[in-house]
Parts: sequence; C-alpha cells; structure tokens
Amino acid sequence: PYAPIAQMIRAALEAHPDLALPAPVLADLAIISPHLRTQLQDLPSIQPLDPQAEKQRLFESVTAMCMALTDKTPLMLILDDAHWADGATLALLRHLARRLRQSRALVVAAYREIARQTPYALHIGITEAGTLRSGSIRNAVGIGLLLTEGIGETIRVSLSADPKEE
Repeated sequence: PYAPIAQMIRAALEAHPDLALPAPVLADLAIISPHLRTQLQDLPSIQPLDPQAEKQRLFESVTAMCMALTDKTPLMLILDDAHWADGATLALLRHLARRLRQSRALVVAAYREIARQTPYALHIGITEAGTLRSGSIRNAVGIGLLLTEGIGETIRVSLSADPKEE
C-alpha cells in the first residue's frame, strides 16, 4: 500500500533536504518509504499501537510533512489513474485533502482511463477547496488540468467558505 505516497515522500525530501521534521515523523514516513531508513540511520523505533491508532499516527505524520512543505512553497499532490490505487492510499489522500484544505495545498485524484473508456458524462468536482479566494484558485487549477485533456462534461465547485460567499 501507499506506493504513490512513497514516491511523493521521496521526491519531497530530495527536493527539500533541509525540511525540518521531528525524528518520530521521519520514522513514520519510513514505514511508507523504507529508503529513508538507509538514508537516516538514527531513526527512533516506533512504539506499536493498535492498528487504527497506528494508521492515524501515520496519516498525521504525512500531514505534518505536507504542512512543513506548504510553509516553504505551495503544494499540489496529484494521483493520476486513481482507479488503480489501493484503499489505504485513497484513505490517506482523503485525510490529506481534509487536513490541508486551509493550507497552500491542493490534492487531486484523477480517474483518466475511466474517463476515456466510459460513454457516460463525467462530473468533475473539488470538494471543500478552501476559502473564496484560495478555493477558487484550487478549483481552477485542479479542474483545469482535467478539462485541458477533454475529461469531464459538468463541473462542480465546492468551497469551505461561508455559504453566503459561495
């Protein structure tokens, strides 16, 4: 599980080697991206928890890394061909989309192959994209990526701003 997330972690830490993350967060990230164990020899051992608590800790560690990245630069996470992703990866992406919605991050999951193979009209939407200004930008970028490839017939914009603003 988490193969696309492992690629993202590796790319992010290679691009930002100065990213200041606590050792326990790095130890959790090494669960998803084992190459970190070879690069960072002194990672602490992880205290075992029940499976649900371990999953939550892991998700929060990935969130912490993403938040640290958004302090440096805007962040866009794109999972292409999401129909091939495992359930754990999709759950983590949903978690990130919720937790990062007030930050300078955008999470996009695209089902491009299904879009090309189905005769049905596809609806494109980004849920809880953010405030009126940041959410509008996120919607334009995320939906624009798909529309430029001819994917999608209808569009939905959903912000997490005051309903009167939306």
